[in-house]
Amino acid sequence: MIDIKRVEADPAAFDEAMKARGLTDYEHSSAYLLALYEIQKLDAQIEEMQNRVKKIDAKIFHILKQASEIYEIT
Repeated sequence: MIDIKRVEADPAAFDEAMKARGLTDYEHSSAYLLALYEIQKLDAQIEEMQNRVKKIDAKIFHILKQASEIYEIT
Protein backbone atom coordinates (compact mmCIF):
# COMPACT_ATOMS: atom_id res chain seq x y z
CA MET A 1 0.00 0.00 0.00
CA ILE A 2 1.30 3.42 -0.92
CA ASP A 3 1.25 6.14 1.71
CA ILE A 4 -0.14 9.08 -0.26
CA LYS A 5 1.03 11.53 2.41
CA ARG A 6 4.64 10.49 1.75
CA VAL A 7 4.11 10.92 -1.98
CA GLU A 8 2.64 14.39 -1.35
CA ALA A 9 5.56 15.30 0.90
CA ASP A 10 8.27 14.33 -1.61
CA PRO A 11 7.03 13.42 -5.09
CA ALA A 12 10.56 13.33 -6.53
CA ALA A 13 11.68 10.75 -3.96
CA PHE A 14 8.68 8.58 -4.83
CA ASP A 15 9.46 8.83 -8.55
CA GLU A 16 13.08 7.86 -7.90
CA ALA A 17 12.01 4.88 -5.77
CA MET A 18 9.69 3.67 -8.54
CA LYS A 19 12.44 4.07 -11.15
CA ALA A 20 14.80 2.07 -8.94
CA ARG A 21 12.24 -0.75 -9.01
CA GLY A 22 11.96 -0.52 -12.78
CA LEU A 23 8.47 0.98 -12.66
CA THR A 24 8.66 3.88 -15.06
CA ASP A 25 5.16 3.92 -16.59
CA TYR A 26 2.81 6.81 -15.87
CA GLU A 27 0.71 4.72 -13.47
CA HIS A 28 3.66 4.63 -11.09
CA SER A 29 4.41 8.35 -11.21
CA SER A 30 3.77 10.71 -8.34
CA ALA A 31 1.76 13.04 -10.59
CA TYR A 32 -0.60 10.23 -11.57
CA LEU A 33 -1.06 9.01 -7.99
CA LEU A 34 -1.61 12.52 -6.66
CA ALA A 35 -4.16 13.20 -9.41
CA LEU A 36 -6.00 9.98 -8.54
CA TYR A 37 -5.98 10.98 -4.89
CA GLU A 38 -7.49 14.37 -5.72
CA ILE A 39 -10.14 12.72 -7.90
CA GLN A 40 -11.06 10.38 -5.04
CA LYS A 41 -11.41 13.33 -2.67
CA LEU A 42 -13.61 15.15 -5.20
CA ASP A 43 -15.73 12.03 -5.72
CA ALA A 44 -16.32 11.83 -1.97
CA GLN A 45 -17.33 15.50 -1.89
CA ILE A 46 -19.71 14.99 -4.81
CA GLU A 47 -21.29 12.01 -3.09
CA GLU A 48 -21.73 14.03 0.10
CA MET A 49 -23.38 16.85 -1.86
CA GLN A 50 -25.67 14.41 -3.65
CA ASN A 51 -26.77 13.02 -0.29
CA ARG A 52 -27.50 16.54 0.94
CA VAL A 53 -29.55 17.27 -2.18
CA LYS A 54 -31.55 14.07 -1.64
CA LYS A 55 -32.36 15.16 1.92
CA ILE A 56 -33.39 18.63 0.73
CA ASP A 57 -35.53 17.10 -2.03
CA ALA A 58 -37.26 14.90 0.53
CA LYS A 59 -37.98 17.92 2.75
CA ILE A 60 -39.32 19.91 -0.20
CA PHE A 61 -41.52 17.00 -1.26
CA HIS A 62 -42.86 16.70 2.30
CA ILE A 63 -43.64 20.43 2.45
CA LEU A 64 -45.36 20.34 -0.95
CA LYS A 65 -47.38 17.32 0.12
CA GLN A 66 -48.49 19.10 3.28
CA ALA A 67 -49.34 22.21 1.28
CA SER A 68 -51.45 20.23 -1.18
CA GLU A 69 -53.30 18.56 1.70
CA ILE A 70 -54.02 21.95 3.27
CA TYR A 71 -55.18 23.31 -0.07
CA GLU A 72 -57.55 20.33 -0.53
CA ILE A 73 -59.08 20.94 2.89
CA THR A 74 -59.88 24.60 2.25
